[in-house]
Amino acid sequence: MVGVGGAALRAAIARFFEGRFCETLRTAVFRVRAIEASGQDALAFYRKADDGRAHFFAIQLVTARDGKIDTIDHVLSRSALGPFLREGLP
Repeated sequence: MVGVGGAALRAAIARFFEGRFCETLRTAVFRVRAIEASGQDALAFYRKADDGRAHFFAIQLVTARDGKIDTIDHVLSRSALGPFLREGLP
């Protein structure tokens, strides 16, 4: 989204979460759980597999500033998820 900032960027992000993201969560393909990781708030994502079980899929580290979300770091690669898996997840 090069060149988009301020209110336009917030509106685009809101449309994403209200549309595709929330719809995906409603389909029960993913489960989300609030956790703490690296000393900060985070979300653990679990994806429903063919066996019907939810398997750990990704993590989002959420940083807030002045009471608002400032940054979301999405970790998806298996090599980057290793430390979180070793620590144990709910």
